[in-house]
Amino acid sequence: MEVLALLRSKNKCLTRFLEASQDFWIHAQKGDLSGLDAFYLKRESILKGIDLYERKINETLAKMSASQNTAQLRDEVRKLLDHWKFLVHSVANIDAKIIEKVAEAKDRAFKHLHENKKSQETLNRFKSAWVPSSGESLDEKL
Repeated sequence: MEVLALLRSKNKCLTRFLEASQDFWIHAQKGDLSGLDAFYLKRESILKGIDLYERKINETLAKMSASQNTAQLRDEVRKLLDHWKFLVHSVANIDAKIIEKVAEAKDRAFKHLHENKKSQETLNRFKSAWVPSSGESLDEKL
């Protein structure tokens, strides 16, 4: 039945989504977040595919007759939806780890930026206050 084929294809898309997350997580664990943009774009592309399958499934279900809605079909749909739920749960778990790793990197970057700004402010105060207060002139010869 067409609806089962569409559900299987939708599950394959979500499996690809999960695999993309797992691949990125391998690099993120090592602190390599350089592929974040490519990872995001790949997932967006997969989500568009899932959306297309959703629409096609809804169209197909709307056209189904009552006689086509058999117990066997409902059982198969239930199994495919259970697998979908498992995949969604797996994606959510790995995404939580990825989000945590990205947040850690962001915090490190802000801390580093703050430290650099503080060092620059200290250096600027030293430069601006030292020469005039010492009463000496700045030796511009090296």
